[in-house]
Formats: sequence, structure tokens, C-alpha cells
Amino acid sequence: MPSTTGDAIVSAVFRMLNVLMPGVAIPGPLGDDALDHLNRMLSQWRTRSLHIPIVAREKFDMTASKGSTTNPYTIGSGGDFNTTRPSRWASIGAANLVLTDSDPDSRVPLTILTAQAYHGLTLPDLTGEQPSALYYNPTYASDLGSVHLWPVPTLATNDLELFIEKPIAKFDDLSTTYYLPDGADDAIVYNLMRRMAGPYGRTVDPEDKQLAIESLAAFKRANVVMVDVENDAAVIGSTGHWYNIETGQ
Repeated sequence: MPSTTGDAIVSAVFRMLNVLMPGVAIPGPLGDDALDHLNRMLSQWRTRSLHIPIVAREKFDMTASKGSTTNPYTIGSGGDFNTTRPSRWASIGAANLVLTDSDPDSRVPLTILTAQAYHGLTLPDLTGEQPSALYYNPTYASDLGSVHLWPVPTLATNDLELFIEKPIAKFDDLSTTYYLPDGADDAIVYNLMRRMAGPYGRTVDPEDKQLAIESLAAFKRANVVMVDVENDAAVIGSTGHWYNIETGQ
């Protein structure tokens, strides 16, 4: 897994655009502008599923009578669930209620509700000991999303386990070292070059433009998630022939 800094990325971009000679330190204003371009590009990437390399499994404490329409859990840096704020409606792909009174802990899958399904609940603030469903609303006030549970649990003894998409994090500055997933370094450098060429009055070489396309495509292919596909006989129908793999007939 390659490591890099914002300085290394931006220096490579400025060299390829012939803005700065190799070995020349990046002036402060140029560095600030490049960092802004870099983070705005990564912000776009956070909205696209194939640009997201990781789904993390995270567990959080629950609070009794929390998760209603008016009192949801906040999720994000400094929120009730202190983690990276999920960017999209579908950024929480699965959820479990973790029953902590068993040894080992047991998990009960929760249904992930769409916005339409949650808004269609006739009793959205119904209470019960345990929730059976979860709805995520990607609100962004104070950079915090909102997690709703249904029914709103009256017990606080259990935990909530979420499977959350983890995009490439923003670069806080040019000096901090960050670890990137394989293939992301080339994709970032060449696509940032394309993004910054216009503002700096440069033209991207056709070969570099093709490298930007190919490196991003390779990075996206690596992020394709394997899924289980069901085979429903009711959909297939009964007009065809069947083969029994156990009998060979």
C-alpha cells in the first residue's frame, strides 16, 4: 500500500504541467490552491461508489429512546457515532443489532430502509425494546449525518454495528503522510493534473490524458464489490430443461 504526502502529489502535478521545475519548493499560495483542487476532486470521488475502496465494520454504543425523527443519532467527526460521515444515502450498506448479553455477542441484521420506506411509516416514532430497521439521512449540518432506528429502542444495553463506506480521506495539509490503496496514487496525480491544467493555462498531453483515464478506470475496477446473486426458479420459469448436479440427470 503506497504512502504519500500532499506535497509529493502536488509537486508531481506542477512538474508535469511545467509550472515548477523539479526540486523547486512549492510557494505557499500555489500549495494552498493545489490543496484546494485536490480536496475538491476527492469530495467528488466520495459521491461515487466505484471510487470508494473500503467498507469498514464499526460498532457503536446505543442510548435509550434515541434514534427518532426528532432525536436521531448524529454520525461524523465529533458526533454520537464518532467516525467519518457517510457521504451518500447508500453509504451504510448493512447494519446489525449486537446483543451484548450473550457470550459471544450475537448479531441480528437490521433492514436498511430507503427514504421512501422510512417516510411512509405510519408510526415513525414507535418505540420497542429492540429496533428492526435503520434509515440513514446524509444531512450535513456541522458535517454530521443522521441515523434513525425503527422502532426507537427503549434499551441501551445493546450495540449498533454499521458497515460504512470509507472513501479516500481529504488531505489536511501538504506535509502529513497518508496511506493510499493500490492504484490510487496514479489516479489522483493524473486526474488532478487534468483538473488543474485549465486554471494554470496548460494543455494536457494526449498520452497523459489517456493515463488519467486508464489509471482511474483501474482504480475503479479494483473497487468493484462481489455480491451474492440469487437464482429464483420462479423468475426462470418452467419452460426449459433442468439438470440435477447430484444425480447427473
